[in-house]
Amino acid sequence: MNNIHAIFTDLDGTLLNDNKEIGEYTKNILMKYKHDINIIPTSARSFERIKPYLEELDMVDSFNYTICFNGALIVNNLGIELFSSHISKETMKELMSYIDKYNIEWTIYTKNDIYKRSKINDIDSYIKDNDTFKLIGIGTEKEIDTIRDELKSMNDKLEITTSMSGRLVITNIGTTKDKAVEIIMNKLNIGRENIITIGDGENDINMIKMAEYGVSMLNAPDNVKKSARFITKYDNNHDGVGKVIEEILK
Repeated sequence: MNNIHAIFTDLDGTLLNDNKEIGEYTKNILMKYKHDINIIPTSARSFERIKPYLEELDMVDSFNYTICFNGALIVNNLGIELFSSHISKETMKELMSYIDKYNIEWTIYTKNDIYKRSKINDIDSYIKDNDTFKLIGIGTEKEIDTIRDELKSMNDKLEITTSMSGRLVITNIGTTKDKAVEIIMNKLNIGRENIITIGDGENDINMIKMAEYGVSMLNAPDNVKKSARFITKYDNNHDGVGKVIEEILK
């Protein structure tokens, strides 16, 4: 399939196995194709937490891109920004008034640092001095569903998704993986018929739908599988990504 110019792959639950490693078979497949096809990690992680995998694949250069924070930050693989969108300070103040009512663990992400909400004594000073790209709340499924329902009133200001059971991900409005994929597609001057997108979570659904070769992992929930044209034959612990790429490209 020589019309593929880019592969956008989620990390956790997709490219990475449950030990947070790239399987040897998948690694060999990515190394085989990386000189002809852009391999683009597309993750809720920060760039600093993606970079070790770029180094493992020998992809730390200015020619490839990485999508971070569910699309809130796009950088080339040297860390230079192509696009960024953080939550406004006014919206952060409103958001904190909601989430501080719930006794669950919140983690706040700036471009280069991670803060536990419980360790920030003066939230107003934090908001004033920092740009927030992402918040993650971890609790029971019931707690997360309750918070998500309450935050619906802020849907015009925030993107609110779940990335796995009991995990709520909040980013700025308009910052989603599929929109970040579109930015890179425009940069590379390629169409939806020229990309493969692979994921396993709710935050991957629109990215999977937009590609002619949209792939759900075997280990994904049913709603993710229903969004995909292809489903891997193997899960993330058995090189599902590497094997589906080889199948599509052969």
